[in-house]
Amino acid sequence: MLMFSRDAGGANVVVAVHDLLTGRLDITSLQMAEAAVHLMESLVSDSSTLELMVYAREFALPVWRAAGIPATDWLEVHRDCRSADASAVSYIAEWLVRNSINVVVTATGGEGQEQTDRAIWLAARRCGIPSHVVMDRMVLVEERFQGRDGEFVRPDFVHVPSEEGKRLLEELGFSPESVRVVGPLHLDRVKRLQSEAREKRAELREAWGASPDDRVVLYASEPVRETEVFLKGRSPDEFRALECLIDMIRDDGLPQEIAGDPARSLVVIRPHPRDSKNKYLAYEASTFPRVLESSSGTPVEVALAVDAVMGMNSSLLYEAEAMGVLAFSLVETSPFQRKLGPRLPAPPCKSKTGSR
Repeated sequence: MLMFSRDAGGANVVVAVHDLLTGRLDITSLQMAEAAVHLMESLVSDSSTLELMVYAREFALPVWRAAGIPATDWLEVHRDCRSADASAVSYIAEWLVRNSINVVVTATGGEGQEQTDRAIWLAARRCGIPSHVVMDRMVLVEERFQGRDGEFVRPDFVHVPSEEGKRLLEELGFSPESVRVVGPLHLDRVKRLQSEAREKRAELREAWGASPDDRVVLYASEPVRETEVFLKGRSPDEFRALECLIDMIRDDGLPQEIAGDPARSLVVIRPHPRDSKNKYLAYEASTFPRVLESSSGTPVEVALAVDAVMGMNSSLLYEAEAMGVLAFSLVETSPFQRKLGPRLPAPPCKSKTGSR
């Protein structure tokens, strides 16, 4: 079995499938255990002979390393197939046959000229090999299946976290038989990691310079400015959202659950793997509230070390909520905000371009 991912969010759910197949994720603990059983049955017929070949690119590689699963950098052993042109598809097809691959599992996430996942689907179809896609969240759904020229590229099967996800794909022309609801596999895995991650709370807060009485808010960054999403106007600006959070703290406008002395507040910016270096350097000069950027700890460890997680529509919001950590979206139109309903006492950040 070939497993491939390129983005961090997509890697999270492919890792969950890996854990499911290898027994590291207890199937009886899943929200949709029966659906997970059907997923396993569709991927393998005999798990005792299962051989997994894990490949990743760029932002997905650290996710696999953090999970303790060896993953090979695609570009270390393969040619660059981002264009998904005929030559790339032929190259992958030959490799699939040569390595006796009989099933393909990938995430989605590439945009623009990043088309490696599409090239793998097309190559698998040419070889008569079933291709399965697992999705982490139903955002920018149409773009995840667009080819180089805007055409739709479909894998054989797509596994989604919810009935809403199935509906969205069917509206885009996917057949009902090709879309299967398996539940939030990544969030199920996050819950399994909680007990070990809690042990890092004191260590992380000390590293951030936070005292036991400080109110620590994690800001989950998203790479809006680094991606084409920003150019298409699909999302608010991450700087604008951070400024909204800082203003809320200064005005003592945070939710009652985490209300406290603004002078004792600390904002920890969790950068996204795609974020540019020193992206938030200008904000770290703030002393009221204090602001710092930190990549220390895993996302689960960090979420459990703070008093609340805030952002736009980052995976960290969903992970925090799954673990019982307070989580709030600063964007009134975000899927996370719609999912939980209004949770902020003041109007959340409006969808407009930031000032920086």
